[in-house]
Amino acid sequence: MKKAVRKVAVLTVVVALLFTLASCTTHEHIVGTGAATGYTESAKQWYLLYGLIPLNNVDTKAMSGGAANYKIVTQTTIIDSLLGSLTAGLIMPRTVRVIK
Repeated sequence: MKKAVRKVAVLTVVVALLFTLASCTTHEHIVGTGAATGYTESAKQWYLLYGLIPLNNVDTKAMSGGAANYKIVTQTTIIDSLLGSLTAGLIMPRTVRVIK
């Protein structure tokens, strides 16, 4: 019984450490004068092997719809971190938003 409780405690600590190591980073890029209307389009960018190999290509220029002024926000949200933790980090998503 004590071994089972100890294993659960160790597993809980390991999972807690993994969540603290996963950061919710945000990068913002302003094109032209930036967003004016607030219209947002978003997509997921997927990576393999802890972010080393991109699985898809998110075209932010196409997402902007030809607008001259917009903002690009790329971030790892808590949902992205949870999805990545389900695969033990082998497949990691990242959210890309274009705000016009």
